[in-house]
Amino acid sequence: MKKVLTLVCALALTLGFSLSAFASPQRLVDEANLLTDAQKSEVRNELDSISADLGIDVVVVTVKSLNGKTATAFADDYFDYNGYGMGSDKDGCLLLICPEERDYAISTHGICEKKFTTTALNEIVDVMHLSDEDFHYSFMTYASEVKYLYEDVMANGGRGPFGLARKLGVSLVIGLIVGLITLVSLKSQLKSVVRQSGASSYTKEGSFHLTENRDYFLYSQTTRTEIPKNDSNNTGSHTSSSGQSHGGVSGKY
Repeated sequence: MKKVLTLVCALALTLGFSLSAFASPQRLVDEANLLTDAQKSEVRNELDSISADLGIDVVVVTVKSLNGKTATAFADDYFDYNGYGMGSDKDGCLLLICPEERDYAISTHGICEKKFTTTALNEIVDVMHLSDEDFHYSFMTYASEVKYLYEDVMANGGRGPFGLARKLGVSLVIGLIVGLITLVSLKSQLKSVVRQSGASSYTKEGSFHLTENRDYFLYSQTTRTEIPKNDSNNTGSHTSSSGQSHGGVSGKY
């Protein structure tokens, strides 16, 4: 009997270790303490729920220092060396925030690297409003926008923004055709209108006399164009220190 109990306990321990080995690491790591305990719980639950629904790791990491690395390199290495990524291709998207130098980076891997364009990722950064420093809002927005983007690109057969552009292009062509038909129809109704080479037919003969001709300077206008700040980097596809391929964007907030 003791041998049976010992065998059962050993099997239970082995199974426990195996499950823990395959369990995903924490999807919210707030080393910089940017969130309250209640906010951490809400963000973590949202990240876990979306990750489970999509089959990709959606991760938020905040750190006090980048330890001399760029935000891009730090985010890529954090993803690789902490076991993130779901499935055989290690699919995932990680947001890194470092308040010390106001750095951010989004690192993508697997299907997220293939499907998430830098344009789409920059749009996510824009709606997060990181400069407001309402990080609870930013992280919740990041999670929902990644979910929306992933579902959108997968619904479009992986075409991403190009699928939307194609739809807009079709709509534009249809609009032009309808407009052209309407214009031709209206033009055909103007049978009483005859093209004139000048304006003389619209004035009464002898009613207009020009006695003096002068030029007056009435207004001046100054136009200023702001030089855009270089606060975002389209990192595109690159290789991390572990030799893994990543995509993403980075910059200052």
